[in-house]
Amino acid sequence: MRFKVLIAEGFSEDAIKVLEGVAAVTLAPPKGIFTEEDLIRSLSDCDAVLISSRTGVSRRVMEASPKLKVISKFGAKPDNVDFTAAAERGIRVLWTPLSNPDSVAEFTVLLMLSLLRKLWQGVAVLRQGKWRNDTTHTSDIRGRTVGLVGLGNVGMRVVERLRGFQPKFIAYDPFIPSERAKQAGVELTDFSTLLRESDVISLHATLTPETRHLFGYKQFQAMKRTAVLINTARGGLVDEAALAQALQEGLLAGAGLDVFEVEPPAPDNPLLTMENVICTPHIAARTRDTVYRERTWAAEDVKRVLQGQEPVHC
Repeated sequence: MRFKVLIAEGFSEDAIKVLEGVAAVTLAPPKGIFTEEDLIRSLSDCDAVLISSRTGVSRRVMEASPKLKVISKFGAKPDNVDFTAAAERGIRVLWTPLSNPDSVAEFTVLLMLSLLRKLWQGVAVLRQGKWRNDTTHTSDIRGRTVGLVGLGNVGMRVVERLRGFQPKFIAYDPFIPSERAKQAGVELTDFSTLLRESDVISLHATLTPETRHLFGYKQFQAMKRTAVLINTARGGLVDEAALAQALQEGLLAGAGLDVFEVEPPAPDNPLLTMENVICTPHIAARTRDTVYRERTWAAEDVKRVLQGQEPVHC
C-alpha cells in the first residue's frame, strides 16, 4: 500500500471500504479512546488520521508524526485540533460540515419540545402510578419567541423545521448577511435583545476564545424566568457552574444539553440530576444516516488529498 491511515474511532468500517486499495488502515478498537501518547505511537509512520470529537491532535502529536499530511474529523469543524501547528507543518485539516446539520436540527427541536411540554414530568408521573392531575401545565411553542445564537447550517435548519409550529424567530449572528436572515423569516437582533425577548434560546455558534462562556451568570440574569436554554453546539459556550446556579435560583425554567465543557461530564455534575434539565451524551448527530455520511465523506476527502486532489466535502 502507498499510504498508511489511522482511524482513531471504532465502528468505522464504511470509511475503511472507501480507502481500500489506496491505504493500509488501522482502526481503533470499539469504544477505544486514543490518548496523546497513543496517537504519538500510532501516527509515527501514518500519512493521515481520521478523528471524532473524542480524539484531539495537538502540536506535540504533529511534531512526532513526520509523515502526517491530513487530519480529517467526522462532522463539524474541530475544536480539538491545533490549527496553527497544522498550518506550520503543512498538514491539511478537513471536516464534513454538511454531514450532520439535519440530524442536529431535528434533535434540537426534540429538546425544545420536550422541555416546553415537560415530557420528563409526564413520564415520571405515569411510572409512579399517578395521572395527569399530578402534572403541571406546560407551554406551546406557537407564538413563542425562539432566539438562535448562530444562524449557520444547523441554525437555519432549526428554523426550517420549526416554521410549521409558528413561533417568532430572532437571531444573533454578527456574520450572517441580513438579507439571508430576512429570506428565512428571521429577525437579526443584538445579543442583549435576544436574551431579554426569547422564550427559547438555542445555541449554534462555533467555540472560539471569544465565544467561550458566552453564557454565564450575567446572561442568565438577563433571560426570562420562563425561558429555556438548548445547547447542541459546543459545551464550552456555557459556564456550567453558572447555569447550575441560575437554575437553582429560578433565573430560567430549564435547559437541554447534549454537549458539555468536559466530555463525558463528571458524575457529580449537578446538571445531570436536576429535574428541569434534560442531559444527553452528545448524540444529536448520532443517527445511522449521519454516521454513514460522516465516515464515508471524511474518508473520501482523505483519499482525494493523499492522491493530490482537492477535498469536496470540507
